Amino acid sequence: MERSEYRRYDPRLKNLVAASDDIRKFLKFGISLSTLREGKKNGVREFFSIPELDLTTFDLIAENITLKAKLAALNAEHGLVLATMKIFGFQIQY
Repeated sequence: MERSEYRRYDPRLKNLVAASDDIRKFLKFGISLSTLREGKKNGVREFFSIPELDLTTFDLIAENITLKAKLAALNAEHGLVLATMKIFGFQIQY
């Protein structure tokens, strides 16, 4: 009998399974029932994550708009510095 390849699942998915009342609804994602039972038995676990994964769509859009505004300001400042250097003949040698 050939063994199947070991599959790893995202810790957030494991926590959803552990907190769920009906683990059978996760079968449609191709997760075996034995794996789901094991996840339910292990319970919800803490794990390390980057903060950006916890942001809502609204928060991501707001952050994107803020970063675009900062980038536009920095680009304008950069252009102003370059134009000033060109007008006054400054050169950066080192």
